[in-house]
Amino acid sequence: MKTRILIIALALVFVSGLAVAAPFKGVVPVPFSVSAEHDGTTIQAEWEACTSADCATKFSVVFYTTFTYYMDALDEACVACTDGEVEVELDYGTADELEGLVFTDLGEGHYMLEIDKAIVDADFDAAFEAAMGECFECVDDYDNGTVYVKIKGLDPGKLKGRQNNEFSEPVELMDATPGE
Repeated sequence: MKTRILIIALALVFVSGLAVAAPFKGVVPVPFSVSAEHDGTTIQAEWEACTSADCATKFSVVFYTTFTYYMDALDEACVACTDGEVEVELDYGTADELEGLVFTDLGEGHYMLEIDKAIVDADFDAAFEAAMGECFECVDDYDNGTVYVKIKGLDPGKLKGRQNNEFSEPVELMDATPGE
């Protein structure tokens, strides 16, 4: 009986501690006028944000797509793995120091992120492999769908915890190369 009371008391302390430590709902305005395109080598995302003192100066730029995959039905080791879809997200922060990623403040609330397309492609492939787990070895073929981009502002200041600000409406990553 004493053990049960102790467990319940510890659980209450843990839950109340989580409530106190829980991050607040973000209040940074949503970025707008988002566009994203690539030329086969570089991806360029641009957006606007408010210009008042409480606006974001750092941002989270998320690329996401859905992979449709097909399993090797003839491999007996793959019977537990089935065809399907999995959504994969990549998150690049404008404060990240990553070779091939350049963040530019264009002034007056206009921002741009450029990233090497090969980095994003490799990160998508790695994230897909991780999402598939042990079934990745059984994947016979896969296609990734349309890539979308969404952006959220990060609340300026330190020690604010997780950023629960709203994302912009997603936009399709457009191919900027001329059609043949």
